[in-house]
Amino acid sequence: MKTIHLAAQYFLNHRLRIDEVRQQVRELAEAGYECVYPHARAGLLTPYLSEHWFRAVETIIDEAGRRGMAVAIWDEDYFPSPDAGNRVVWEHPEWRARQLLFTTVRAPAGKPVELVFEPAATVLRCFAVADDGTVSDITAFTGSIKRNWGPRRYQASAYSISRKIEAPHRRTGLAERRFSLMWEAPPAGDCTIVAVQVAAAGDGGHNCDILNPDAIDAFLGYTHEAYRRRLGGDFAQRMVASFLDEPAPCGEFPWTGAFAATFREMHGYDLLPQLAHLAIDIDARSPVIRHHYRLTQG
Repeated sequence: MKTIHLAAQYFLNHRLRIDEVRQQVRELAEAGYECVYPHARAGLLTPYLSEHWFRAVETIIDEAGRRGMAVAIWDEDYFPSPDAGNRVVWEHPEWRARQLLFTTVRAPAGKPVELVFEPAATVLRCFAVADDGTVSDITAFTGSIKRNWGPRRYQASAYSISRKIEAPHRRTGLAERRFSLMWEAPPAGDCTIVAVQVAAAGDGGHNCDILNPDAIDAFLGYTHEAYRRRLGGDFAQRMVASFLDEPAPCGEFPWTGAFAATFREMHGYDLLPQLAHLAIDIDARSPVIRHHYRLTQG
């Protein structure tokens, strides 16, 4: 393959008309571009990875070949990769990106502690970290509650609209389920509560868990394998490269189902009892544990 000096990010939006696409490729060639990356952008009305999408891509390849230009894959519907236009998460919700969220609260010695954690997410671990560095696991004192009464309503049925009751009544209910802590701090000294929660990450719920190999295999199946099936045996000659658009684990502390097991394999100890070190400085091990966490993240 010849060296390419000038490549264009070819924005595809609105309804893709074959004659217009062909004309645009000619104009890009006349402008001196040696390669184009067809990129689905905001405003695209032709469904991404549909039959009409691939017809437009094949037109680009055909016209580019006539003009001595190369073509390469831009592997996502807009950005970021690798979501395959939301297909990965829509078809596999369990592969949505996740992150660790930390809540830290000071607790005075000997006082009852009642906390409601704001993230609508499960508690992975909850710790009490004494000022002398002693860490106690108090996860057993956490659980879910509901709060915030909703508006009252007049109800004349029970369990279903077809089951009428003789005495219509006013009714209300609770919403906003959250995890909470009910615990009493020991009298020996003040401590810091560190709650560790696992929550969905990413903008709008479309980001997939790129730390999960199964999710990445699915993404490749939706995109690159779809191109290969469409373009046939000379796929590698017709698509000279592939651009991966801004892939990144979501959140400051990304998490995946196999993270703890991988951490143990790499570093020889269990991360879960040490999670408080990621949130606060406890002792000399804190920076080491954080470093091991980032090495595991990759």
